[in-house]
Amino acid sequence: PLFADRPAARPAAHSPTAAPLAQAVQTRQGAIPTVFSSTAQDFDRLRGLKTVRLDGGDPEEKRVEIRRYFHDVADMFEKLHGMLAAPEAFFVRHEPLRHPPIFYIGHTASFFMNKLVLGKFLPAHLRVDPEIEMQTAVGVDENDWDDLEAAHYAWPTATEAAANPQRAEAFLARYVEYRQKIRQVVDDCIVSQPIELPIKPDSFWYCLLMAIEHEIIHFETSSVILRQADLKYVKPTPLLPPCPFSRQSRADVPANELVHIAGGSTRMGRSWADPKIYGWDNEFADPVSVEDVKPFQASRFLVSNAEFADFVSAGGYGDTQWWCDEGWSWVSQSGSSAPRFWRWDEGKWLLRTMTGEQSMPWDWPVEVNNLEAMAFCRFKAVETGHPVRLPTEGEFNLMRDSIPTDIQDSAHGPAWDRGAAPANIALEYWASTSPIDHFVNQDGIGDVMGNLWQHSVTNFDVFPGFKTHPLYDDFTTPQVDGSHTRMQGGSWASVGANGASRDARFAFRRHFYQHAGFRYVVGDPAPPQTSVAYESDKGLCGALSHHFDASPVTGSIYPEDLAALISRHCPAPSRILEVGCGPGRTALELARQAPHEVLAADLTTRRFEHTLKMLGDAGKLRWARVVEGDLVDYREVNSGSWDLKGSLRWAQVPDPAALDLKKHGTFDVLVAAQIAAMATMPDPEGFIANVHKMLRSDGLLVVGSVGELDLSELHDHFTQVGTYQLPFGQWVTERLHRCGSASVTVWKKGSHDPAASSTKVQRPESSVGSVLDAAVAAGRRVFPSAGVVRVDRASGQHTICDGPPSLIVLDELDRAQDPREYVRKAANLIGDSGALVIASCYDWQEEFTPRAKWLGAYKYGDNDAPRTYEAMRQLLAELGFTEACSPLEIPAVEYVGAVGEWGQQQVSVWRRG
Repeated sequence: PLFADRPAARPAAHSPTAAPLAQAVQTRQGAIPTVFSSTAQDFDRLRGLKTVRLDGGDPEEKRVEIRRYFHDVADMFEKLHGMLAAPEAFFVRHEPLRHPPIFYIGHTASFFMNKLVLGKFLPAHLRVDPEIEMQTAVGVDENDWDDLEAAHYAWPTATEAAANPQRAEAFLARYVEYRQKIRQVVDDCIVSQPIELPIKPDSFWYCLLMAIEHEIIHFETSSVILRQADLKYVKPTPLLPPCPFSRQSRADVPANELVHIAGGSTRMGRSWADPKIYGWDNEFADPVSVEDVKPFQASRFLVSNAEFADFVSAGGYGDTQWWCDEGWSWVSQSGSSAPRFWRWDEGKWLLRTMTGEQSMPWDWPVEVNNLEAMAFCRFKAVETGHPVRLPTEGEFNLMRDSIPTDIQDSAHGPAWDRGAAPANIALEYWASTSPIDHFVNQDGIGDVMGNLWQHSVTNFDVFPGFKTHPLYDDFTTPQVDGSHTRMQGGSWASVGANGASRDARFAFRRHFYQHAGFRYVVGDPAPPQTSVAYESDKGLCGALSHHFDASPVTGSIYPEDLAALISRHCPAPSRILEVGCGPGRTALELARQAPHEVLAADLTTRRFEHTLKMLGDAGKLRWARVVEGDLVDYREVNSGSWDLKGSLRWAQVPDPAALDLKKHGTFDVLVAAQIAAMATMPDPEGFIANVHKMLRSDGLLVVGSVGELDLSELHDHFTQVGTYQLPFGQWVTERLHRCGSASVTVWKKGSHDPAASSTKVQRPESSVGSVLDAAVAAGRRVFPSAGVVRVDRASGQHTICDGPPSLIVLDELDRAQDPREYVRKAANLIGDSGALVIASCYDWQEEFTPRAKWLGAYKYGDNDAPRTYEAMRQLLAELGFTEACSPLEIPAVEYVGAVGEWGQQQVSVWRRG
């Protein structure tokens, strides 16, 4: 039987279904598997679920608590789908912007497997169903990688499910069986894994809680999707009882009014040092900050259906004056004329609840998206004459602080008792909203938390010191884009650490629907809303790393070194122009070091726009730096690093040879010395011919290039006063950097300076051959007398270099068309006493290896591959190999002309058995 009791079993009152698998998947009522059915006792058992504390006294009691939490959350998610009336309903996209329910049935289970394998808490060979685990790995948030094309998935479309109910039933049964198997695998892990308290972020238990809380998120988002299903697809279920209280007359609804909120301080973020409960990466800050919130007025209640009806009756959905451009675009495309869950029927409004419709409960809070909430605020501002707007994150937090308890003991305060929550939250009471005055705090303010998520004016962003969790490094960063706004306070469906906790931080696109409403405030204008997205274009990210990250090859930053060189020649103050400035680090340094007037220019604004924004309202720039394949780390530079003493401006100059002197004037210093500045100019010869016109008398010209550059024409107007070789290193991946030295010459207009200097930096010699030598040497540490065989990565043909063929050397694994086959062929050449030596930088590129054949380091939703070394270890284990010694790290440099590649080659040795 599934989940049979064992030493750490859960108490009987909470024990999961113990029926055999076949019984768990058997069907009822229109062929719906029994696992989705629920009773009133299930609601009593599952309401108010609390996330677990990370600390505690007895580790074994904590094991039991987490085991109970895991199964209860799985039950809750499954039984939510008991509201669907037929298998066909699992294959309908009830929300056009989301997948059908069948996806989430698999996705929430496959997440456990994908993360436990990624974290190396489970071996890959224990995967239950690789097809499901790949097909259900990517959710939907309108990102570039989202895929809603039905033909790309194995499950039947809604049309196919309706035409062939047996196929739909069989596919649904397969997914239910998959869930049951995953529950068994995870249950076994819970019972067998060692446990220490407090639970640390790198432990199995934190990974497990991540997957549990992820399933809770999808419980809530799936409830929003299912609420939009056509009524023919749904039926009542005991798990989802609506609130029985409501006012049917608008006249009986309590009038909303503004309440004064005294200003004060509120904590923003919490510390990794003592987290107490699980949290997503965006909740943490280093250091934790305190925001001083100015006094403001807030509406006593959330905006009710009755209050919002004034906007609807006034034709608000058809009047452009209330809508921002984004909002009006949404209204026009969606055709909306009222909130999504309202329906006009025979002269009256009805409200759609989870499993039915009812006469409009006018005193329940209205449910709208952020764009509708902002439009209402503009309407209300004209109606009242007050500057009405949505609250900021800080204003909400200050109000939330008036409730001193939390769903679990946390950095905010002690836990409330289960069944006695101070709000309509976590399924504590109902599966719907409730009257706006049902839960009020000591100041008479309704729904400070819970009932519905509350929209805010704050764009989603991360706190200082933000760092991702390595097992889910893209949970937060895709939402930091200026298109996602904060929702706060949780809803009736917010369970566990998601929304129910004070420090939970979630955001959605402004046109998305959740169980969300709003309250309005009157106060000072909200701060400008700027969010700095993480740049992902590899070319731009490489340029940003080149300008702001020290190279491990040179130990320095080339643009910074260039600025220092210029400063040695440049009198202060000077008027300086840099063409081909890129992200502008050299210009920033020059402007900071002395009171220069600096103009930074490039062919397109795209090359410096991130830095320009950093110096403006954004205050920072961010980018994703490639580590290996698709895997990245996240970098950030803050404007606080740049206390500029001089004046710095930016300009687009499409052709420096034809610089508009009337517009820009002439300069004391002109710089064209970034690595690619001269090479990317449309007309470098014209620039050399005309540059003297751009400089004042005795002006300086600094020119740099990698490779040959004809500067002979400069002698007609300039005297060379210095020649330098500046080394550079450009990040490609963690193990691979382009490197070389640029020839930088300094020229003075007019007079001759006999003190011309020449400085050279010796570049390292090419050393690619040494990697192969090191690989052979590493192998011979294990097998001293072994002969060497090299296997060609393209053909698989092998060449015996010397002696008996017992040492196989594979180099440049990341350039093989099919690296797995490359390794397998080599392994087949090895007898019982041979060894396999593999050397690589793991620089995966689709130019050489199709992405589907990469040996690790790819990303696909939640089904991320491990890094190449771990994937290689798994493959070789399947082939009967173990590692003979710790890997060696061998630096190597190879030059082609003036530019080289510095690589940190990893050499690993593997033996049979």
